[in-house]
Amino acid sequence: MRTMELSGGVDDVPVMFVTANVGTLFEMADVMMNIWMKEFLKSVTDRKPKFIALHCQEIGGKKATRESMAQADAFVRDLFSHPEFREYDRARAFIDENFHDLETFTALGSFYLAHRSLRQVQLWDFQRNEFAPILGSDIAVFSPTTRTFSTSEKVRFPMDLHPLAKGNRKGFLRTRWNIDGRTLDLINVHMFYDEDNLVAMETSPSQYTSARKLGLQHILNSLVASANGRGSSDVALFIFGDFNFRLDVHEVVKKLTENGIRQETMVNGINGLDHNGVADPPKARVCFLDNVDLNKLILTIEKKLFDHHENHDYVFQLDNGKWLRTFDSELSAFPDIYEVEIGFAPSYPYVEDIEKGQYFMKTRCPAWCDRVIMNENSWRTINAHVPLEYGLIGSSVCMGDHKPVFLLCNLSQHQSSPLSPSNGRSVVQETRTSSRSKTTKCGDCSVA
Repeated sequence: MRTMELSGGVDDVPVMFVTANVGTLFEMADVMMNIWMKEFLKSVTDRKPKFIALHCQEIGGKKATRESMAQADAFVRDLFSHPEFREYDRARAFIDENFHDLETFTALGSFYLAHRSLRQVQLWDFQRNEFAPILGSDIAVFSPTTRTFSTSEKVRFPMDLHPLAKGNRKGFLRTRWNIDGRTLDLINVHMFYDEDNLVAMETSPSQYTSARKLGLQHILNSLVASANGRGSSDVALFIFGDFNFRLDVHEVVKKLTENGIRQETMVNGINGLDHNGVADPPKARVCFLDNVDLNKLILTIEKKLFDHHENHDYVFQLDNGKWLRTFDSELSAFPDIYEVEIGFAPSYPYVEDIEKGQYFMKTRCPAWCDRVIMNENSWRTINAHVPLEYGLIGSSVCMGDHKPVFLLCNLSQHQSSPLSPSNGRSVVQETRTSSRSKTTKCGDCSVA
C-alpha cells in the first residue's frame, strides 16, 4: 500500500476516515495496544490529513466491564495527547460506556481531530439546530447519569430488525460537522453478524444478509426523517464502521466445492463440560469430500467453523481476494450509496495472535466487513483530480480479528462533476474488475 500526502486545490481539505472494530484490542490490551497504536499513528502521520475521524466498535471489548471501560478512557486520553497529534488543536470524542443499560448500549466510540490550519471547525447541536465552534479537546461519555448529548445522536437498532440476533448491542452514532464550509454527516455503525455458518450457507441471500439490509435502510430512513435541522439528503454523508457485510456464503461454498461430495454429520463437543458441569452438546457439521479421493477434505463447516484446510489462507488471500468480490454484493440493494473500489484483502477474520496477525481465523468465511460508504453528495465532494487511498491499516501485523479500514481523500469546496474512470475510483459492488472500472452506483452493477 502506497503512502502519500494529498495535495489538491488550495481550498481542499485532506481527510482520513478510519473504522476499527477494537473488541480484540481491549481484551488483549497488554500485548496489543502498543502495536495497534503504532500502526494507526504511522498510517496517519505518513498521510498528513487535516481532519481525522476514527470510528470504533466494541469499545471496552466483546464483553464490556468496568475494568475494560477504564481502558477505553485511557485509550482516548493517550490518543488525544500523543505527540504525533500536537498539530491537531481541536478534538472531540463520543464514547458509549453505559454497558449497564441493556436497552441502549452500543459500545461505539467516535473520535475526531482537526488540524490547526483549518479555519472553521464546528459541531452541530441537534437540540438548538445550529452549528457551534469547538475549542480544545473534550470527551463525551454516555453513562448511567448522562444518556444523551446535544451534539450527537445515538441509536440502537430495534430488536425486531433481526430476530435471530442474540445480545444485540448494534446501532449507530451520528455527528454533523462544518469543516471550512463543508457540511458532513459522519455515522459510526455496527451491524448484525453471521452467528451460524450453517444458516448463512443454506440460502442466497441469507437471513443475516436480509437483516443487515433492514439495518442500513433503518439508518437511511432515520436520517431522512430527522426533524433536527437539515436532514442528511442535502449534506455529504459518510457512513463508516463494521457493517458485518459478508460474502454470499451459499455461492462461495458452491464455488469452492464444485467437485465435492457433501456429507452431514453430528460431532461430539470438544470442550468436555461447561461451567455448569453440563456436557458439550453434539454439533452439526457439513463436510465436502474430494470426489476422487474420499479421504481428502475440501471444506468443513460448523456453526463457528469455516475451514478450507491446507488451501485456506492461499485461496482467500490470493490477489487480495479479488476472485471473492463477485460474491460481495450486499450493497447492491442500495442504488444511491457509493463506495470506492476495493483493492485490499478482506478485513475479517484474522488470527488473534501477535505472531500470526496476517493469517485468517478458520471461524468465518473471510469478508470485507469494515467499510466506508457515502451518498452522492459526498461522492461529488471528493476532488476527482487527486489520488486517494482505500485500504487496510496493519495488514502485516496483528490488529485483532478485524483490520482497520481507512479512506483518504480530498474534499473540495464545491461539488465536482462525477468521477471519471481515469480517476481510479469505482463503486462497482459486484464486479470490481480493475481500478479503471466504469464508475457507477452500487445498485447499477452486474456480475461479470
